[in-house]
Amino acid sequence: MDQRRQEIIHHNPTGKIRDMHYRFFEGACKRQNLACNADSVDKLEDREIYALAYLLLDEFRGLISLPVVSQLYTNGGDVVSGELSKVKALLQKGTIGPREVIPFIKAAVTRKSDIGFWSEVLNILEEGFPSPSIQQTPWIPSADNFSNSAQYKKYLNTVIEEEIGSLHLGLPNFYGTFFGVMSADLAAVSKLVFESCSTGNSPLYNKQQCVWLCPKDIVGSSWFPTTVKRLLNLAHEFWPDDAPLRSIARPIKQLEGLINEQKLDVGMIDDSKAEDYFKYPWSRVLILGQLRNNADSDGNPRAWLDFGRYAKEVISAHDGRRFVHGFTLFGNLMRFWMFDRIGGIASSSFDIHANGVRFVYTILAMHLMDDQQLGLDPTIQTADGKRFIQIQRNRKTERLILDKVITRSHHLSGRGTTCWKAHLESKPKVLLVIKDSWMLEHARDEGQLLREVTKRGVTNVARYYHHEIVHVSGKKDDVQKNVRKRLDGTKAEDYSSSWHSRIDPWENRVHRRIITRDFGKPIHEASTPKRLLVALENCIKGHESLWKVGFIHRDISIDNLMISESSSRAFLIDLELAIEEKLCEASEEQSQTGTRPFMAISALSGAKHNFMHDVESFFWVLFLICIHYDGYRGDFRRVAEFDSWNTQSPTELAVAKLGIISMEEEFLDLTKKNFTPRYQCLIPCVNKLRRVVFPGDAPSMTKRPEIYDEIYQVLQSAREDFKELVWQFILLAMASNNIVVLGAGVIGLTTAMLLSQDPENQITVAAKHMPGDYDIEYTSPWAGANYLPVGQEDSKVGQWEKATWPHLQELAQNCPEAGIHFQETTVYNRKKDQESTTGKWFAELIKPNPWYNKVVPDYRELPQNELKEGIDNANSFTSVCINTALYLPWLVGQCRKNGVEFKRAIVGHISEAADLHHSGSRADVVVNCTGLSSRSLGGVMDTTLLPARGQIVLVRNDPGAMVGISGTDDGDDEATYIMTRAVGGGTILGGSYQKNNWDPNPDPNLAMRIMKRCIELCPSLVGEGQGIEGLSVIRHGVGLRPLREDGPRIDKQKFEDFWVVHNYGHAGYGYQTSYGSATEAVGLVKQALQQGKRAKL
Repeated sequence: MDQRRQEIIHHNPTGKIRDMHYRFFEGACKRQNLACNADSVDKLEDREIYALAYLLLDEFRGLISLPVVSQLYTNGGDVVSGELSKVKALLQKGTIGPREVIPFIKAAVTRKSDIGFWSEVLNILEEGFPSPSIQQTPWIPSADNFSNSAQYKKYLNTVIEEEIGSLHLGLPNFYGTFFGVMSADLAAVSKLVFESCSTGNSPLYNKQQCVWLCPKDIVGSSWFPTTVKRLLNLAHEFWPDDAPLRSIARPIKQLEGLINEQKLDVGMIDDSKAEDYFKYPWSRVLILGQLRNNADSDGNPRAWLDFGRYAKEVISAHDGRRFVHGFTLFGNLMRFWMFDRIGGIASSSFDIHANGVRFVYTILAMHLMDDQQLGLDPTIQTADGKRFIQIQRNRKTERLILDKVITRSHHLSGRGTTCWKAHLESKPKVLLVIKDSWMLEHARDEGQLLREVTKRGVTNVARYYHHEIVHVSGKKDDVQKNVRKRLDGTKAEDYSSSWHSRIDPWENRVHRRIITRDFGKPIHEASTPKRLLVALENCIKGHESLWKVGFIHRDISIDNLMISESSSRAFLIDLELAIEEKLCEASEEQSQTGTRPFMAISALSGAKHNFMHDVESFFWVLFLICIHYDGYRGDFRRVAEFDSWNTQSPTELAVAKLGIISMEEEFLDLTKKNFTPRYQCLIPCVNKLRRVVFPGDAPSMTKRPEIYDEIYQVLQSAREDFKELVWQFILLAMASNNIVVLGAGVIGLTTAMLLSQDPENQITVAAKHMPGDYDIEYTSPWAGANYLPVGQEDSKVGQWEKATWPHLQELAQNCPEAGIHFQETTVYNRKKDQESTTGKWFAELIKPNPWYNKVVPDYRELPQNELKEGIDNANSFTSVCINTALYLPWLVGQCRKNGVEFKRAIVGHISEAADLHHSGSRADVVVNCTGLSSRSLGGVMDTTLLPARGQIVLVRNDPGAMVGISGTDDGDDEATYIMTRAVGGGTILGGSYQKNNWDPNPDPNLAMRIMKRCIELCPSLVGEGQGIEGLSVIRHGVGLRPLREDGPRIDKQKFEDFWVVHNYGHAGYGYQTSYGSATEAVGLVKQALQQGKRAKL
């Protein structure tokens, strides 16, 4: 281990954390009468391994909680904290099992020094842990481990059905069905193009040998995208000029394969200028593809499963996708595929060498498919940058604007439910929820049911607005007739295979759309325990109202209980499984219906469903919220004992639940140990509910309509108890200042940190995105993060920059864990750039004798003999560059040391933020640090905000200095700068300053220009004689700077019973003004608090 890492470990001892892990391991060994050494780890029972694995990776008691993990890097340049978080995520998802974490457990329980321990952890990570297994198939061993083919087929059949549905290959007339509607000349053009492939100086096809001139390694070479481009160029001699041009690219994330052979996931995207295999997000793929060198894979079900998993990612990433087409090229064998909500179907495979014309035909056909043929929903339209659908309601056409996706199913086969928040174009204040799903053809129409119960006056249930079967091309949109165009799955070449023995080939799903009038958030997001109880009572009243008109819900679960955003109203959603109670009683079938963790004990045992089972489910909803949700942080937490409720058999779960509720003393002990700190106060209430729901400490065997009133009495009594608690805390509340900081970017975190230095301030930071997230809405992680002053000396920005430098300088000198280091910096000026966008941006930075020459050290102006041709002047000085991946978490750590609480929240209106304080009381002051989101934040709606899009390339190359220039010759809004982040965080190559450009996706052409310009400006970036190929790219990124036309907004404003202090709109200088602007905001907070106290007096 190098000296630097040893020093980091020495200054950050593990201390009590490793001692705690060892004591836990020691106890596990004693319980099983094992020697307490590393050899015993493998002998521990699964439940002990499970507990140790979670303890080791726990956010508060595990390795991730140690400061050292955010400072240590693997040899590959990955931060250890990030790698351990990935392991934790894989464990939580079930992608790996606890026993796969045993190497870490052995390292932790071996009595080594910290140096020895971290050396072993680094070795484990650098050896490629974790090895990915099947996604979303928890703890199922690899198919390779099955001892016989029957067991193997049974396993793989289950996986295919669960992940992608049924598969049918070799359907007759597949090509005619999907390509027959295209140009009648396509077949003729394909023959002409194929004939051209064997001519010229660089032929593509050898007619004598009947082979395409391709290497054996089609995966590792660029043969495929190059050939596709050449075929398209040849075809354009016969095609119209407006024919689409597409490119072959690669997804940003390659899925790991189930076969031990090389493969390549590719995709066709709408960008003819993209470089071969440019990396793209899942959402941009039009047609997916997969390449393998081995033709035998064409008959391997594991290869089909690989491809199906890729299709699942693609269809999940685009909310307007009905189905997705694809192709496989395994060695010399090619197939064309389609995946929909039943599963996958494919053509017969063909030899691309022996049937070269069909290969050309397939490539050309894929490029001619329009959006509807590609599987995009034509009923979702776009105009003026807004997505919308249109419906016919009350004999009128209504346009519904789609505001955002609420949920999107991550399964390929099945209902594929997508929900959007929307509003009426003619009445923007009327909020709606649109739910699209692919329901079994003969399933009860949820829309009709919802309309019926709404007419009957049911309360506290999502109110009906409209429902319909979606129509595409004038036909009912279903899988068998409209999507598959009546292709007969029973005539597939492989139909007799036992892979499909349990799947009906004629199963059909219909595309239904339901619209309701209520929009809300899940009940677990209630801002206080008291509000949680109010919401629960309202939802139970909704259930009682539903039952009184003859229906039972049958799926009472945490996701189906909602709180309205616009009021305190709560309501039930999702009547997919609802049924008339008399039909359920008359049925002879036993069914276990519902979401398993919330199902009643008797329902798990197969009893006929009645309203009492739903009432019991409400109890389990409250019980599990109190265990899994920390109201202060707003995050779901895993508790090992209850995680297994998702996977246990119904009988096992029924026994487990019975054990929990059957003895009061043990129940109270369990709740004290497992309820989150926020919900400890609800233990008496939950126990009283237990007595009502389980009279005699057992499930009720009789129907008791009076149970509703008994539950209301318990909940109302608990709310009265809260009034007593309020008086106990009122003096403390009067002595403290309740402050909510909205936003967790660099401005929000710096403001919270400075506010937290006053012990009277009780602060909650509430944000949609937190450090560690990478999202286009979250600007701070993408920033170059440096100190390059751009404000004029007498301006507010200039004053904030001047006030910020001493803080950054101090951190760079004395606080290495903050991730800031000094950088020798040179900025070049070309007078011809002065009227360009970037020239105006850098005007103060690049002018001779600027004000900051008295602030930063080592300032000098370069003499003319040191300037390159075309440069008019240049300034050199020592600045700083910040590793955002370290600095943002460091700010969080400083806040936490001072008692600041953090909470994830999505806020539609500024007034909602006042309810997010961790005390449960209203905030006195809300500090709005939401950046660009202030443009759409209710109560603010600052239309002077616009994005200044910045695109960067993060590379491993280190030029040794920070460099910038006033402009480029590539465009008015493009820039060139090079900034190396501290502690191995990579080098930022930029960039752009594109005003009012919202595009979240990296532009491959701009990326190429950025890299070329940076190498020209700083040749030491790469080796001698190297160009772009000398750059080691980590990733491409896009950030949207919050540019405000009138400059940053820092002022205060009175709202209802609280004050708002605004601190947003810092464009491209957030980090370098952070302390100055935060200090001004803190002053305004103090003023607001003083005014508030005078008002109370």
